[in-house]
Amino acid sequence: MQHPMDKRCRHNPQGRGSRGFSLVEVTMAFAIFLVASLAAYGLFVMGTRSFKKAENATTLQQTTRAGFDRMIRELRLAGFNHNADGSSARPDEQIEGAWDTAVTFRADFDVDDPVASTIPEVALTGTFNVVTIGNDEIVTYALGKANLSGASVMSFVADVVETARDGDEETVALPGVILVQDDPPYNLYRVSLRNVSDMGGFDGTFDGLAEFTIETIAESIMSLHIRYYDSNGNLLNPDTPADASDDIGGSDANRGDRTAIARVEVELEGVAPNPDMLWTDPTDANPATQNRRKFNLEGSATPRNLGRKGIQDLDLVPPSTPTGLSACVGHCGGVLLTWNDNPPAELVTEYRVAFGTSSGNLTQVRTSAMNSLIVDGLNPTGTYYFAVAAADSGGNSSDMSAEINATNLNDTVPGVVTGFAVTPSTAQPGIIVTWDALPANDATVTGASGAGGCDFDKPVNRDLGGYVLFRESGSDPDTTFPGDDVMQDPATLTEAAIQYLDFEVAACQDYTYDIRAVDACSVLGADQATPLTAT
Repeated sequence: MQHPMDKRCRHNPQGRGSRGFSLVEVTMAFAIFLVASLAAYGLFVMGTRSFKKAENATTLQQTTRAGFDRMIRELRLAGFNHNADGSSARPDEQIEGAWDTAVTFRADFDVDDPVASTIPEVALTGTFNVVTIGNDEIVTYALGKANLSGASVMSFVADVVETARDGDEETVALPGVILVQDDPPYNLYRVSLRNVSDMGGFDGTFDGLAEFTIETIAESIMSLHIRYYDSNGNLLNPDTPADASDDIGGSDANRGDRTAIARVEVELEGVAPNPDMLWTDPTDANPATQNRRKFNLEGSATPRNLGRKGIQDLDLVPPSTPTGLSACVGHCGGVLLTWNDNPPAELVTEYRVAFGTSSGNLTQVRTSAMNSLIVDGLNPTGTYYFAVAAADSGGNSSDMSAEINATNLNDTVPGVVTGFAVTPSTAQPGIIVTWDALPANDATVTGASGAGGCDFDKPVNRDLGGYVLFRESGSDPDTTFPGDDVMQDPATLTEAAIQYLDFEVAACQDYTYDIRAVDACSVLGADQATPLTAT
């Protein structure tokens, strides 16, 4: 028998209270979920990109700031301890090169390092008492493309090539830097010279990148702009970064401008590595960078060491004895002496030549600021003995060199007088005779002034006695002219004379003139190829 509750238990499973989602409802729910997921993912991607872009920009600004700060910090040391002994013979400059878009300077960066401050400085002393700055402490800050692959070259002069400082400057050429910044972005580089002692294959010239130490300080740089001021605040450079030809630069010609520098202003502009297509720089017409955000860094450095140097030690050391003394004879009554220059670091101010007519008795002295001297006024045929010593700015004198001797002779002949002219005088009856001063010797005559002669300045005339002026009446002189037709001799026409006014003439009368140079031994030079006539 069926239980009364059986009918209630057998309810319809498809009843309204237990019905599930239809296919349409499931499809709509999935679509809504997909749209929401895509939107969330898009927001996530945008957020990640924005965060990455902000992170990259922050990193770029931080690295650029770090490079800029290093440049300013090192500029403030420019010139530090560059001339510790105060030597006036040292050619080193505190700022070696000053461009509108680059700068080169030196400083003793390793002064506090007991090891680095002596290598290679101790070996570099050479002719100086002390050297405190090696090549690796001569620093350039400049922009360039990757690996300094640019075509331009910047150069300056400095005493850097030899393994010991000798006071002579050489040209340093740094290739690849960008002085006109018209194709950004660039890298900011710190470049220093390598020490010669570290370069086994050095060819003797700083002109290749292998001879420099190159360090990338910052990347993605738009421009570098530098201004230089003197102690009165006056701008020293032309401030035209688009034109490198008028920069102060690193040549000797502009050394005075670099010496006057007291303050340096630096402006560095960085540029974002990636474009922001929703932003355009209205001041930038370059399509490559106009959608990239920029940021400026500005600062100045007032190096306290500029214009300062060490105190020169009391000089008690005499110069070295001059070497290479030699004598050249052939000029009337004169002996030309030459010798080797002393090193620049010895600060020689004059050379003292002692001479006499017997060995060991050199009682007469003459001085010369150069490494040569014509000792004139001597017996034209006498024998003389000579020695030379060097004297410095401190009053110290070297020992005399070994004696040499020479016997005088005269094997030179004055050359033809040039510029010879005769013109009638308009002031009063007379004829004006003019000529050029100091003729050279005849180079065709074998001797001191001839080809292969011992005078280093041949055919210069070192023994001119004056001039002999010849005159004969008429315009057609006889075959003996000039002969003995002497009108004036060296007693009147000395070596300084360049004209003679002849008033001993008759009106409407022709006169023919010739002139010849004569040396101190009365040796006449050749006459004019064509005598001149005036009325």
